[in-house]
Amino acid sequence: MLALDGCIQVTEMDECGYQEMIAHIPMFVAPTAPKRVLIIGGGDGGVLREVLKHPSVEVVHQCEIDQLVVEVSKTHFSSTLATSFSDPRVTMIYEDAVQYCRALNERNASCLEHEKCMYDCIICDSSDPVGPAAELFTPAFYSSMSKLLTEQGEDELRSNRVVSFCKAGVMIYLYSQIYFTILQA
Repeated sequence: MLALDGCIQVTEMDECGYQEMIAHIPMFVAPTAPKRVLIIGGGDGGVLREVLKHPSVEVVHQCEIDQLVVEVSKTHFSSTLATSFSDPRVTMIYEDAVQYCRALNERNASCLEHEKCMYDCIICDSSDPVGPAAELFTPAFYSSMSKLLTEQGEDELRSNRVVSFCKAGVMIYLYSQIYFTILQA
């Protein structure tokens, strides 16, 4: 079991249900198989493991604010959750996701189209919307993420086909209040 600030984040016994839902729904709903994926959070490695099961995936950027979560997961969950961090398609980014998305949007604004860093699918596997993670649940952040989507990711937004809620390729598997916050973005 992994706990952060007294809150259980993951247990090996039942992690597969969560990891599979949060990863595979947005990957399968895309009009064409995603090649470039951004994972926000997910330092335990489970979502990364599931995303890399898709043969279309060429590049995964994972933005995790806490490198220690990844290191602890590699040590204690190396045969279950943290099995894919060394995959050559993966680039780990140890940074606050709000700042990362904002900086990437600013960089993309001044780049030629072929130089932009964009994603076909963004999966946000963050902790509960309290404390430092609260900013990950704001319309401003959802808007920032949606600007990082390729045309395919935007098509996914327009198709609006996922009951569990997938907006702009961003899968949020949490509370119903978040659904309404995303709609405001």
